[in-house]
Amino acid sequence: MFACDVYHLPFDEVRGERNPNGLSIYLKFSLDEYGEPMLVLVSCHL
Repeated sequence: MFACDVYHLPFDEVRGERNPNGLSIYLKFSLDEYGEPMLVLVSCHL
């Protein structure tokens, strides 16, 4: 289990850019045992 921050990014996969009407992509970041940032999870919700 990791303590993490979650960021929501609406993304238009056709244009390859952020768009409020795009897919909801969630990124979860945490710190590893050395204090370095690491990506924990990327998920996409239609």
